[in-house]
Amino acid sequence: MELWLTTAAEYWARYEAALPEWLPAWAAPCGFVALIAFSSLHATAGIWETAKRILRFLGCRFKDDPATRRDLEAEAKKQEEASDQRAAAQEKAAAERAARDKADADRRHSETQAKLDALLAAREGQGGAPLDPSTREAFEKAAADTLKTGDARAEKALEDLARGDVDAAIKALSQLAGDRAAAAREQTAKAAAEYSRLGALTAPFDTHAAKAAYEEALALAPGDLSARNALGHLLLRLGDLAAAENAYKAVLAGANGDQSWVAAALGNLGIIAGTRGDLAGAEDYQKRAFALNEQLGSREGMANALTNLGNIARTRGDLAGAEDYYKRAFALHEQLGRKEGMAIALGNLGTIAFTRGDLAGAEDYQKRAFALHEQLGSKEGMAADLGNLGNIARTRGDLAGAEDYQKRAFALEEQLGRKEGMAINLGNLGVIAETRGDLAGAEDYQKRAFALHEQLGRKQGMAAALGNLGNIARTRGDLAGAEDYLKRAFTLNEQLGSKEGMAAALGNLGLIARTRGDLAGAEDYQKRAFALNEQLGRKEGMAASLTNLGLIAETRGDLALARKNYRRAIALFEEMGVGESQNAQIARRNLAKLPPGEE
Repeated sequence: MELWLTTAAEYWARYEAALPEWLPAWAAPCGFVALIAFSSLHATAGIWETAKRILRFLGCRFKDDPATRRDLEAEAKKQEEASDQRAAAQEKAAAERAARDKADADRRHSETQAKLDALLAAREGQGGAPLDPSTREAFEKAAADTLKTGDARAEKALEDLARGDVDAAIKALSQLAGDRAAAAREQTAKAAAEYSRLGALTAPFDTHAAKAAYEEALALAPGDLSARNALGHLLLRLGDLAAAENAYKAVLAGANGDQSWVAAALGNLGIIAGTRGDLAGAEDYQKRAFALNEQLGSREGMANALTNLGNIARTRGDLAGAEDYYKRAFALHEQLGRKEGMAIALGNLGTIAFTRGDLAGAEDYQKRAFALHEQLGSKEGMAADLGNLGNIARTRGDLAGAEDYQKRAFALEEQLGRKEGMAINLGNLGVIAETRGDLAGAEDYQKRAFALHEQLGRKQGMAAALGNLGNIARTRGDLAGAEDYLKRAFTLNEQLGSKEGMAAALGNLGLIARTRGDLAGAEDYQKRAFALNEQLGRKEGMAASLTNLGLIAETRGDLALARKNYRRAIALFEEMGVGESQNAQIARRNLAKLPPGEE
């Protein structure tokens, strides 16, 4: 029964759809019952097919009938043709309206232009000063251009002007110009913001592309302090200190009392001064920046100033002061959740530990810093950490590992176009080459490093390169050349107040004096170097001076003092965890060849 009902319902739907319009409503059910009854008699031919034959007899039509399809296609084509005709008529009407509107506009414009010409003529005829050709030409062009815009307000203003209502015209035109200028400024500001966004997105990966983007932004919006400040950072990265300084000074000048920008500019100018070796000036800038940020309650700004003050203290050899600054900076960055600042602070604390000879601690700091920089995708930070890890590996005697670290760091710095980092890595690769005995390769590295540091005006880097070139010259037997290099290095380090650099130069000058047979001079140099390294807590430097003092004592025949100095040097190397390093082995061999005895 259920199947019959479903089938009957389906038949009813088909039946009802096929009924002719003229059939009365009461006839439909009766006809359907009669149809089913009659169709059942012809079940062998199919109930629905039999029904369809009956319905066709009554005048019904079905879509699948060939005649019906032809009629439907003809009707559709007829409707399409009618639609095309209507569209063509509408298009023609629109074109005619546009032509009439243009003709009306041209007529009005001509009339307005004629009236304007008459107005100018009347102005001059009433005693007004004659217009110079360029002024008249500019007026006529501006009027014509204004009329071409089709702006109703502009046309009305010119019509007012043509009628002689100059005040109303000037007021309307001024309002119109102001509105258009505001819209243009909004679009310009949006374009500048897009370029600034591009600069920010590309800065971590492509310094030159980011620089170009910020320059485009500033061409559109010269007063954008954020873009100007960012450009300064990129110029500093590229080593263009003069241009970077100008950018930061422009930020300072454009701050207009905004103390946050004043503080940022002061801190950045302090970095420029520090890079140039003006530590007193750098310190003044950073202290002023810190004070302003403290007033503003800007913990991020305070942390950045503390980091920079730590760098100055470290350059001067005040490791305790530097460590305090770095730890305070780290605490503030940690409170803020600023991973970048935390990473920089960790790296700086690693350099302090390295200088003191705590290689395990230094390595831990640098690896933590590297992990954070890697999470952030900071190539500059990763490069600095890799370079420092390379120095640790070299101190331990792992020259292959050290070289790998330095080359990876150099590749990142090169991608960024960061000359300072490239120069530092080249210098470190030069030291590795010298340790291996490749003096030609070492000299090439150091000369390339010196050239980059000199371009930057970076005295600290120049002094380091000169000191290393002095060591190479001494190894080759060119004592005069070596002495010249080392004295120049000492002078630069003295200007900077860099105790570490001064100690290194003094120690190497002591080696030259001993080679020449000037034991008194050699001893004086080494003792001065030891004293500076001891102030710094720099165990590696102290151990090197003690080894050299041992050699001097041995040459004089004071074997007890020689043994004492060698043993003290070995003990320091072991405290650093580098008891098997090349320098430690030299001290051990020197001690081993002495006859046993009391110190």
